[in-house]
Amino acid sequence: MSGIVGVLDRKGRGGDERLIRRMAREIHHRGPDGMDVVQKGGLSMALLRMGEARLSLSGPLAVGGPAFLLIDGEITERAPFERALARKGRINLGTEMEVLIDAIDVTGPEILAEADGAFALAAWWPHRERLILARDRFGARPLYFSQVPGGLAFGSEIKALLAHPEVPRRLDLRGLDQVFTFWSTLAPRTIMEHVEEIPPGYYLEATPEGLSLRRYCNLLVAPRNLASNTEEAAGRLLREIEGSVKRRLRGNKAVGAYVSGGLDSTIIACLAEREVRDVLATFSVSFTHPVYDESLEQRRVARRLRSNHMSLSCTQADIAGVFPEVIRHVETPLVRTAPAPLFLLARLASQSGVRAVLTGEGADELFGGYDLFKEVKVRRFCAALPGSRLRPLLFKRLYHYMPALQALPADMLAAFYRARPEDLLDPLFSHRPRWSVTSGLKRLYHPDVRSELGRYDPIEDLREKLPSGFDCWDPFFRAQYLETLILLPALLAVQGDRVATANGIMLRTPFLDRRVVELATTLPVHMKMRGLKEKYLLRRATKSVVPDDLRQRVKQPYRAPESACFLSSEGEGDRQAWVEDVLSEERLRRDGVFEPSSVAALIRKIEQGAAPSARDDMAVVAVLSTGLVMEQLSTSSGGGCDA
Repeated sequence: MSGIVGVLDRKGRGGDERLIRRMAREIHHRGPDGMDVVQKGGLSMALLRMGEARLSLSGPLAVGGPAFLLIDGEITERAPFERALARKGRINLGTEMEVLIDAIDVTGPEILAEADGAFALAAWWPHRERLILARDRFGARPLYFSQVPGGLAFGSEIKALLAHPEVPRRLDLRGLDQVFTFWSTLAPRTIMEHVEEIPPGYYLEATPEGLSLRRYCNLLVAPRNLASNTEEAAGRLLREIEGSVKRRLRGNKAVGAYVSGGLDSTIIACLAEREVRDVLATFSVSFTHPVYDESLEQRRVARRLRSNHMSLSCTQADIAGVFPEVIRHVETPLVRTAPAPLFLLARLASQSGVRAVLTGEGADELFGGYDLFKEVKVRRFCAALPGSRLRPLLFKRLYHYMPALQALPADMLAAFYRARPEDLLDPLFSHRPRWSVTSGLKRLYHPDVRSELGRYDPIEDLREKLPSGFDCWDPFFRAQYLETLILLPALLAVQGDRVATANGIMLRTPFLDRRVVELATTLPVHMKMRGLKEKYLLRRATKSVVPDDLRQRVKQPYRAPESACFLSSEGEGDRQAWVEDVLSEERLRRDGVFEPSSVAALIRKIEQGAAPSARDDMAVVAVLSTGLVMEQLSTSSGGGCDA
């Protein structure tokens, strides 16, 4: 290995991506003069510091003796690393980053299992010609790498790697097929050939001898069911969440909170309000479409907090208008528009002067908050009595906010949710309906794409990543693990980090604190879900923090308008110009991913007044976002992009 080029921190306030390309080309062609560089023999590493507004939060570059560290994100405390050094007879009184890199050097990268926070990091020891790339256990910060002739390139964005002339710009169809099954790729695969992603909880070690990708921490340890006393567990849970919020407010005055109107963000905002000296700044996004709007609940929370509250009212036109910019930052096809309103919300927070925002992400995965967990329970209940005309009607109660589902008869509900005794034997039982709906958009594939994919099955890829003994886990824990393995990293990185950092905002997630997570893994199912009441213990633990009317509110998932944002209908005006371009037959044929006639039939069906199904909504978003990704890849460095 003769060269390493790294671009590990991003541009902060939506900085100029041309700067990334120019600097990367400069390193490749003329050498990295004027930058932070370490050289040893033929091995060199360039650390490019970008976006000073963002970097001021974390102070990402540390130089400790013969070692260098660059970090995107933050680690909330140094004590675990000081203890690890003390066990080896070492003391380090330097900065947090210096302590961290010293601990990695002395004890090995496995010490990162003690790290609390969201981060992607690169640690470099020039005298040993050793590089460590690592990503936090839940994958909140993205980190990519590519093996190029004579070296290794890595970066927090795919764009940074594509600036390297030796990284080909070819879409990985298997990665695309994973997105159109699971809503995201399965790391280390990405949507680009020859570009890989460090999986959550892993590190990559690079030496002149080669590369080694290893796990340092499981996403969630195997469920242990150790907690038995509900009151004791509730008390401990509250203390751990309180401590987590305090640590994420420490040392930074410009911290606000997102308020969605739901339980999780309300808990975090209420605890933060107790700790801040000044009035807490809170932010929420509402929708003009009443099906998606939660502004009433958001205002109730803000009044309870007496916060300095700012709300963004998001229209369908707003989503369509910002969608190309969102795709430019998230760098992946989407099947939902959900990141677009959050991009606008982060912009609002940034304009207010806030630099970090607390969110409630992670609570649903840890404490059983998603409708999917209740759905699994109902499906198993239905499968226990095949042919029942009453049990499948529980799905209507479960999805009260979905009008189309309310009209379906019991037999169709039972068939769709695959509530049959034989289905219970499938260890992936919990997610089959979701994957089935999403995979339906593959009907739009171009024949050449179908041919190249052949018999590839992304679900078989997933099976290989499951832990030993997974088949024997409790069905609830299996569903919980799959959500954490697949969807949570995408929510944190794509729907969270990418759209926030593009606006100079750092997201902090107290529920994903190491101590909170470790406690959550000891809780039995009945403490997470009591009947069909989600997050039972979390509600009980926070009864002194959140008023009863807010604490007992039935969960409504965050959703945003989908195909209606982009397609013209009566009284809604014409499509935006970029939508016309991406959906044109010429463009679809050039991109070569979707069959133009199939796409045209779908668009015609919706614009003629047919109410789009969830599958149709996903298909429209998928086609448009894929077209924008193809455009981005083809123009990222003036070259072409092959599908």
